[in-house]
Amino acid sequence: RSAEAWAKFGKRERNRMYKIFSERTGYPISFWREKFSHDYLIDPREALDLGLVDEIKPHSSWRTQLKKKIQRER
Repeated sequence: RSAEAWAKFGKRERNRMYKIFSERTGYPISFWREKFSHDYLIDPREALDLGLVDEIKPHSSWRTQLKKKIQRER
C-alpha cells in the first residue's frame, strides 16, 4: 500500500476506536480525539476511572501462570 492509503486506513481506524470509546464511556468522540491528539499512554487506574475497563486484576507473571497451569494438570 502507498503511504497515502496507510494514512487513510490509520485515520479510519482511529475514528472507529474513538466511536467505540465514546459508546463505552459516554464521553464524546471529541474528548477521545483530543486525548489521543498526541502520544498518550493510559495506565490501568485511569482506564478504570474513564470507564474503559470494568476492573483491574492483580498482575500475575507468566511464570506464576505457568506454575498454576502445571499444578492444575497434575
